[in-house]
Amino acid sequence: MFYTVGIDVGNSSVKAAMVRFDQQGSHGTLLHTQVEKLRKRSPLEVVRETYKSLLQKQELSNTDIAYVAST
Repeated sequence: MFYTVGIDVGNSSVKAAMVRFDQQGSHGTLLHTQVEKLRKRSPLEVVRETYKSLLQKQELSNTDIAYVAST
């Protein structure tokens, strides 16, 4: 299996989702979603915090993630 993360950076918030796929990549399972308001913080800081939080909640490390997509 492998994991992917999607991150959307908007004007007022950062949204992220983590998906686990089987080895063939044909079946995905949504593991976690998270939304964080920017609240006068740096968007890059919020992205980093959100990504780190997703990894911690699933007890994964950066090397476990096969692909990260962002908008």
